[in-house]
Amino acid sequence: MDRDDALEDLRVIRRMLEQTHRRIDPHLFHFIIWGVVVLCWYPTVNVLELTGKESRVGAVCAIAIGAGVALSSTFGYLAGRRQRLRAANSQLARQIQGVVATFVLSGIMLSGLLPTIQEGAERFIPHLWGFLYAFMVMILGVIYSRQFFVFGIAIFLASIAALAVMRYSGFILGGFMGLGLLIPGIIAERRVARMIRETPDEGP
Repeated sequence: MDRDDALEDLRVIRRMLEQTHRRIDPHLFHFIIWGVVVLCWYPTVNVLELTGKESRVGAVCAIAIGAGVALSSTFGYLAGRRQRLRAANSQLARQIQGVVATFVLSGIMLSGLLPTIQEGAERFIPHLWGFLYAFMVMILGVIYSRQFFVFGIAIFLASIAALAVMRYSGFILGGFMGLGLLIPGIIAERRVARMIRETPDEGP
């Protein structure tokens, strides 16, 4: 009887640990924001290039980046003012945010270095971000949600395809990168919202 009680206690402890591990708010609303931005941005640039309106590309890039940074900063500030999910696994959440920040900062640095290292290399900057996003989402598929891994694979394959078909790379990258961020972001945000609803004393 004592042995059965001990086993049941272990099961209860294991369930509590698993639930604590799953209680994560990784703030992946940033994925939703940038997924929508990329989904509109890259194909628009591709259309301008195909129609001989390259002079407008700079303005489109500035608007897209500005909108993405403004929205991401605003929602990040609002989310940081108050913890949305109480009793969450904050250590793992910070690790996830650290992974995302590492890839984003690496992408910014490499985007600035590529044109200075090799003339004309700026045309490969979208592909660079494609591979960075792919690896980032695959890593999140390992440490956060297995559902994400397939989206990382899809972005990776799309980035290779975009190198092979440079003429239409904006459509390929925009579609796969945009959805590859947008859908995982929605999955994560719905998961956080569900956990908030399931906890009676928890709310915004």
